[in-house]
Amino acid sequence: MNAYLYYNKSDKRYMNKTLQSITYEGGSDHIDVEFKEDTSITDPTFILRTQSKVLEGNYIYVPNLNRYYYINDYVVSHQRIYINCHVDVLMSFKNEIKQENVIVSRQENSYNLYQVDPKMVIYNTPVYRVLKFPGGFDSTGHFVLCVAGASTGGI
Repeated sequence: MNAYLYYNKSDKRYMNKTLQSITYEGGSDHIDVEFKEDTSITDPTFILRTQSKVLEGNYIYVPNLNRYYYINDYVVSHQRIYINCHVDVLMSFKNEIKQENVIVSRQENSYNLYQVDPKMVIYNTPVYRVLKFPGGFDSTGHFVLCVAGASTGGI
């Protein structure tokens, strides 16, 4: 099966990666790989015969699986190269992710005050006001005081 090798310059947390394609002798832009026996789709190991420039890549796309993979390690054994990979979920499923309608509960720069977020720091500065009774106290000396909010100290 065909695979395309890239050099990934982007951080793993970014959905859209900046990829530099690797080309081989003869202008070919793909390599021929096969699965190692008993491998997974999430963490596959691909096998290929030794080719130049293969070890320059750190990212691979396999069209048959419609997935992008991070290359974790290269192992050379018996004139073959074993490529140990891990799926990049963000890049592989970015179209599906972008179509979703979601409420983001945590975000670096934007926040929603209606979402409960115990990690969001909120400052509450107390406001003290002194009000005079315009007519003074009545003859009994009783009055009603209403306080809004809670105090953690102070006066």
